[in-house]
Amino acid sequence: MNKDVFFSSSTVKNFLNKLSYYLKSLPNDDRYRHIEEIKSELYEYALELDASKSVNDREIPEDVVNNFAPPKVIADEITEEYKDELGYYHKSNNNLIKYYTVFSIATLGGLSLPILFGEMNISSSLPLILFFLGSNIWFVSNRKILWNHHLLHYFQKMIRFCASALVALPLAFFAIRIIITSKIELFTLNYLIAYLTVTGCYLFFLAMMYRRNKQD
Repeated sequence: MNKDVFFSSSTVKNFLNKLSYYLKSLPNDDRYRHIEEIKSELYEYALELDASKSVNDREIPEDVVNNFAPPKVIADEITEEYKDELGYYHKSNNNLIKYYTVFSIATLGGLSLPILFGEMNISSSLPLILFFLGSNIWFVSNRKILWNHHLLHYFQKMIRFCASALVALPLAFFAIRIIITSKIELFTLNYLIAYLTVTGCYLFFLAMMYRRNKQD
C-alpha cells in the first residue's frame, strides 16, 4: 500500500493528531521521535494486511488503527517512562520562562524612563538594551525549553500582561512629562513613537513564538 495514501487517511490522521496532543507534556524532540516510531509501526502493519490480501485497501487504515491501543493509552505508557524526568523539566522550564518574561518586561519597561525624564542617559540605558537583546537571543536559541500545554498557557497570559503594561507605562510617563513641562517636547514625542514601535515588534515576536510552539 502506498505510504502517502495510507497517511492521508482521515482515520490515521485523527489517530496521530490525538496521540500528538496527549504527548504534549514531552519535550518536542522526544514527542516527534515517539510519533515517528508509532507511524512506522502503523505502516508496517498496513503492509502486512496489504500483503495478506485479507482486507480491502480502503479498509486497511481503519483496520490498522482499530488493532492498536487508543492514542491516550499509548501516550500514558510513553509518558510514564518520563515521569521523574518530566517533573524536573516542568519545574526547571517554568522557572526559566518566568525569569525570562519578568526580566524582559522589567528591562523594556525601564527603557521607557527617558520619556519621563526628557532625556536618555546612555550609560544607564546601554546595559538594559544589551541585557534585553541577550535574553531574547538566549530565548530563541534555547532548545531545552519544554513547550507543553501549561507552559504555553502561562506564556500566553504573560504576552497579554506585557501588551497592556508596556503600552500603558510609556503613555503614562508621556502624560506626566507634559504635565511637568506644560508642553510636548520633540525628544519625548520621538522617543515615545520609537518605543511603541519597538514594543509592537517585540509583542509580535512573542506572539509568533507562541504560535510556532503551539503548532509543534
